[in-house]
Amino acid sequence: MTKFSELATTSLLGDADLVAVTQGGVSKAITGQSLKSAIPVDLAGQKAAVSFFEPAPAAGDVTLVYRIPVAARLDDVDFNIASGSLDIAVKKNGTALSGLTAIGVAATGTAAAAGAANDNNFAAGDKLSITLSAPNAAARLEMSFNFTRL
Repeated sequence: MTKFSELATTSLLGDADLVAVTQGGVSKAITGQSLKSAIPVDLAGQKAAVSFFEPAPAAGDVTLVYRIPVAARLDDVDFNIASGSLDIAVKKNGTALSGLTAIGVAATGTAAAAGAANDNNFAAGDKLSITLSAPNAAARLEMSFNFTRL
């Protein structure tokens, strides 16, 4: 039996390989197949968020994620601004997503859902950015872009 700490970083764990597990001073062996079954490898459906904060938002483009690491769907975007107002366009690879082209953000929190009509699926390597426009005494902009992994 090989101890987990002795496995080379390039070793592949085979289904019949035995791995030593110590719990409460008692060592047991489990097969590679059992260990693989206990660890989820299909991450489809997992949720993640990209957050952004700007204390004094001004007009212009902001890149939030230069290269999305995995395929994911943008489900919705949550916004909050402490005071003032501005408009936001959410973009994929420089192109505004339909339905998210001119979101008006006022002093109270708001959420804009990216519906099925939007082209809100991002492939690995796509760029997520926003354009801020028409700021009017805007202060303390907070945003969360909520994704589901495909």
